[in-house]
Amino acid sequence: MVVGGYESGVQMAYDLLQNRKKVTLINPDKIDDMDTSDPSKVLSPYTYEKYQKVKNSERYTEVLGEVVKVTQKENTYQILLRDKSVFDTENPPICATGFSLVKKPIEAFLTYRPDGNPKLHEKTDELVGHKNIYLSGPSVRHDNHIFCFIY
Repeated sequence: MVVGGYESGVQMAYDLLQNRKKVTLINPDKIDDMDTSDPSKVLSPYTYEKYQKVKNSERYTEVLGEVVKVTQKENTYQILLRDKSVFDTENPPICATGFSLVKKPIEAFLTYRPDGNPKLHEKTDELVGHKNIYLSGPSVRHDNHIFCFIY
């Protein structure tokens, strides 16, 4: 079970399928079903090509839903979705929902935009006011676009 789609989830699903595993991917939205250039909401061309192979595999299942709880019961894991659907698996589910900014190590170096996101040089993602400190992940914003993975 892979919780979360897009770049991380599809990459994990692809790798698991390459290793002859069965994969169920749970994601709240249909993957690559949006007309946008925002990389947090569509697959990169590289991953899109892999997704075409993934979604056509007999060992792949895609579930639309939002995970609200994961519990371990003895040797199984139970995944509860918002719509009350329940999935059981013997393997620990893999979280592919992205990551957030870990502020503590760099907090003293951050200045913020009016929307609360870190202020960066758009061409390099370098922190404004500091040389050679770069940021990656979902806190990187160019206008309103979320750059949640590295190209």
